[in-house]
Amino acid sequence: MQLSVDLNCDLGEIDGSPDLDRDSLMLNYVSSINIACGYHAGDPDRMRRLVRLAIPKQIAIGAHPSYPDRVHFGRREMSLSESQIREIVLDQVRILSKIVKEEGGRLRHVKPHGALYNQAAVREDLATWIVEAVASVDSHLAVMGLSGSYLIAAAKRIGLTTISEVFSDRQYTSEGTLVPRDQPNAMIHGEQEAVERVLKMIRNKEVVSVEGISIPIQADTVCIHSDTPNAAAIAAQLRLGIEKNGVDIRAHAIAMPSM
Repeated sequence: MQLSVDLNCDLGEIDGSPDLDRDSLMLNYVSSINIACGYHAGDPDRMRRLVRLAIPKQIAIGAHPSYPDRVHFGRREMSLSESQIREIVLDQVRILSKIVKEEGGRLRHVKPHGALYNQAAVREDLATWIVEAVASVDSHLAVMGLSGSYLIAAAKRIGLTTISEVFSDRQYTSEGTLVPRDQPNAMIHGEQEAVERVLKMIRNKEVVSVEGISIPIQADTVCIHSDTPNAAAIAAQLRLGIEKNGVDIRAHAIAMPSM
């Protein structure tokens, strides 16, 4: 059986035309994208422009909802009620879904951003609120989240398709969570090391934590960060390295209703 993996990227997160050019370059290397929906970054015009670029390339389009926190780019933890979480997720997913439909496409998945993503990985209640909000918009939407997280478990529990995400440039703790960015050795900078880690995660379903312990992992999709220097060049090399080792790049299969 031919091995395959999705390459995803978070886009629409920085304002300005030059940054749209940067985003458009990333579309040459990824198979799915997650578009900021205005709460931590982005706006309807930028969403629409990215959708128009992605649809002809047959790239799977997902929503990237966040806490309402543009000042801190959605990376500050917040304590919101169940109703507030449901409201912010519903609003952001509906905004992008409407735009995608107007442009002749269909929203495929939802991936939370920043602190919302990280908290949902370790909080069962928050994860449940998020996935139930997603299902109330469209039960055919998939949920993309950290491999082994509460978010993935909650989505499976209510019958949503899940896409387990791994990171080529981040270190893992022995609990399966990401090492915080502000800690030493949180990031992996060598491109060859990143390729080797991804291939091991795909083939062996494991990754070595920063403490040196092998932990199980499911690699349905690999996140490529678009805000790092030379992001497009890194994405190109990562894709080439994966494909040269016999792994196809394609979006995760999701059962969709007829249009």
